[in-house]
Amino acid sequence: MFAANTAYAATTIVYPTGVSPTDIQNVQTAVSAGGNILLKATNQAGKATSFNFGNWNANTSIPVGADVVLTNNAAICGETVGANKTTITGGVYPFYEDVTSVKTSIAGIKFVNPQGAAIELFRSNGISITNCEIAGVLPFLNDAGVTDSSGIYVIGLSNTTVTGPVVISGNYIHGLDGQDEFGIQLNSVESAMTIAGNTIVIGDATDAAASQVNSTGIVDYDSTGAALISGNFVSVGSGVCFNAIAVHGPATGVINIIGNEVTVPESAICYNGIEITGATGAAMILANSIVSDSPYTAPIALVGEASQGGNVSNVTISLNAIDVENSNFGAITLLGAVAKSSISLNLITGESAYGISAETDYTPTDLIASNTFLSNLFLSYKAADATVFFDTTTSKNIFLGPYTTVINKGSGNTIIKGL
Repeated sequence: MFAANTAYAATTIVYPTGVSPTDIQNVQTAVSAGGNILLKATNQAGKATSFNFGNWNANTSIPVGADVVLTNNAAICGETVGANKTTITGGVYPFYEDVTSVKTSIAGIKFVNPQGAAIELFRSNGISITNCEIAGVLPFLNDAGVTDSSGIYVIGLSNTTVTGPVVISGNYIHGLDGQDEFGIQLNSVESAMTIAGNTIVIGDATDAAASQVNSTGIVDYDSTGAALISGNFVSVGSGVCFNAIAVHGPATGVINIIGNEVTVPESAICYNGIEITGATGAAMILANSIVSDSPYTAPIALVGEASQGGNVSNVTISLNAIDVENSNFGAITLLGAVAKSSISLNLITGESAYGISAETDYTPTDLIASNTFLSNLFLSYKAADATVFFDTTTSKNIFLGPYTTVINKGSGNTIIKGL
């Protein structure tokens, strides 16, 4: 239901009716026209009402009329009136686009029980998603035969279809429950990406019978655009979580992972807190806080393998605070082929198998070489196996700093005890 209002002379106002498919149709009409769009928190009588996008129970394909297709440049905004916030319930990928590249902003909307994800884009000339809440995403069986339950997808096609800046900021994403769970997934994006200030709860699936395929809080796959992942809080639940924050190559974009907070409980099966796998542009993991009590978690990991996107090089890991307990891995782990990276001035507390670990992937040609490990501080820390572990495929690395025990199986490594 539409209305004109002099306070919003250049804005289309859409009121919820609580009826599906009427609400979808009304929002689609406004979005197709483009411009500024205000989705109201109350109906025309002033009563708190959700936009009802319907419960479709869909599988493998999105039913016609189950989503709003982004076909025109539009700024879509919700509102908060007292305790009432603009809310969209249901729908299948409620905001979606795979044909037309447009500029879109979506702000201040609560999504409750969408199916698959709240927002999925395959084409964009620029997208901003800010201050939204995504709660209780219902699983959607995709064409790969696994169930999706995620927050936000921005997926380019061979780094050619997402060409404008991507900003995803200040959102709260929780209640995911599928075999594939991603709080925020970016894939093959050629433009600059800013993922900042989001709160994501991941790895807390309630369907115990579902076999987890992937579960990651924030992930950037194979992008040529630069990515800033900053100031996010990722809370891992008691289920399966592959990574809290991850970047996967092959990619060429510069990566900055700065000032994020990650927590992992003892009961979680979480493999990495922050991980970079495969070749990327120059990367920095800086000033993050990681608290992990899980025996399965490597708080920070670099993984270089041909089958996993190529070798890792030119990564800076610095000024991170890592509080680790019970881990069977290194607080900072390098695996496979990792070169010319700097690991310095990190604070490591707690207990794990290793403080710093450089390990073979059992491919003899994958070397961990010419890296520097300088002035990392171990405070109230206990290593079950060794403070520093250099495996057989390490070469010409330099370690300078305090340690209690060292295992050095490599060649040409330099280890100096000091500050």
